[in-house]
Amino acid sequence: MPKTFFREHTVKLALHRAMKIVLWILAGFLCVILLAVVALQFPGVQRFIVQKALSSIAEKTQTRIEVGSINVAFTNSVVLQNIFVESRQRDTLLFVRTLAADVNLLGLFSHEISLKNVRVDSLTAHITRTLPDSSFNFDFILDALGADSAPEANPEPSSGPGWAISRQR
Repeated sequence: MPKTFFREHTVKLALHRAMKIVLWILAGFLCVILLAVVALQFPGVQRFIVQKALSSIAEKTQTRIEVGSINVAFTNSVVLQNIFVESRQRDTLLFVRTLAADVNLLGLFSHEISLKNVRVDSLTAHITRTLPDSSFNFDFILDALGADSAPEANPEPSSGPGWAISRQR
């Protein structure tokens, strides 16, 4: 009888320790997510993330791309000010003083972009098209941000769902 009692006690103790470890891991994971959400509320963190993204895009397009300021109100709106995109001819391709959008930021986790209101103030765009090959002067941006290789004839089903973009009224 004492052997089975000690075995049962040892099993219960091991299960108790395992549950504690799992709960601590979950609590740690939730704390990291909470800290990330809180950190994203600070303008300095938002600027840092935008600057990293813009430097990556500018490196790929080999042109100057700037955003003066960004304000993200968690879960519902994004406001970008003084957006500048340079063309390959070193001229202004696009300048927007203010671009504001009400967007469900939590939907980004499920590959959904849902726009409610979009406001554009003071837009300047210099779009041209050359006729022999019918290419626009912004095609270099699409080429730089597109896939690195040619599309496959049979894409893998594990590549995941595409993005769903919708407009709410």
